[in-house]
Amino acid sequence: MAVGAGAALDAATLNATTGANATGAKVSLDNLLVIKQSLDAYSPEQMVSDDADGLGLDMTLEDAQKIKDGLAEVPAVSDLLNNSPALKALWGLGV
Repeated sequence: MAVGAGAALDAATLNATTGANATGAKVSLDNLLVIKQSLDAYSPEQMVSDDADGLGLDMTLEDAQKIKDGLAEVPAVSDLLNNSPALKALWGLGV
């Protein structure tokens, strides 16, 4: 539940919203790591190639490169999140 600037805020709402969003960030990063690991064996060219060693994805080579570039940054962001005691403490809130 989003809390707007003018919304009434109470401890239970803050706890639940913060916990849910912190947990969501962790889950999203973990999912991005899985996608990265799945694509590690493929170059952008192989991602779009219809050859036997390609994935045949219906996207441009430029988009495949952007995906690879973005996913290359995910481990560092995940490490940052995993090494933040304050953020890790939020994962248990709102559960």
